[in-house]
Amino acid sequence: MTPRRAHLALFAASFLLLPVPFTVLTPGLAPAVRLLLLGGLTASVFAVDPDAMSGIIGGAMLGQALVWGAVLWFATRALARRLPRAAVLALVALMAVASLFPIYRTPFSSSGPTANVFGIFD
Repeated sequence: MTPRRAHLALFAASFLLLPVPFTVLTPGLAPAVRLLLLGGLTASVFAVDPDAMSGIIGGAMLGQALVWGAVLWFATRALARRLPRAAVLALVALMAVASLFPIYRTPFSSSGPTANVFGIFD
């Protein structure tokens, strides 16, 4: 595995599975991709029916998703260069297994206050 592929694998797993803290109306802990999805949905509502609250909430979610994306991009780039490839694969596998447990705090979820990777997009 090349360092570039190791970086991309680690970044994709982190962006899709690693819980990161966020605050919109209440604090939560979810993958950055969830913030991107909710921000995009809120932005589409704002495009159809513009009001101040949906603009603020959508912008906050999208902004935090982009910041976390940049942080994860540079952190995983540094890790992929320093870690052996087996360690990179082990980290990806560890994130995948951990995501099966209710490690995410999801304040905007209909399924409850905590969820696993399958429950964060409801």
